[in-house]
Amino acid sequence: MEYIRNIYYGEKASENKLFTKWRIDHGKPPGDTYVLTLPQYNGGLLERRKLSGLKHKFYKRHPLTVVGVARGYEEAVRLAADIVREVYEKSGGFDVKGFLEER
Repeated sequence: MEYIRNIYYGEKASENKLFTKWRIDHGKPPGDTYVLTLPQYNGGLLERRKLSGLKHKFYKRHPLTVVGVARGYEEAVRLAADIVREVYEKSGGFDVKGFLEER
């Protein structure tokens, strides 16, 4: 996985950011960890994925770009909404990928 420079964290995931990221990188995340990624295909804003499902070989050949980390489904949905809201308020559009690359 690749990461943007300033990752967004949900409330629960932000309690210990460095340890959470270390656990993700070493394949030992808590079971309820979700990552928000840039879409693999055109047409989307963000994709929400449960981290336990990303151990497949496909993701080693096609790495995802992580923009956010959340603990639990509801926190992942709120964090995605917060990111999209911030992009809209600051840029006036919904180009999430372009906004995050410039940030």
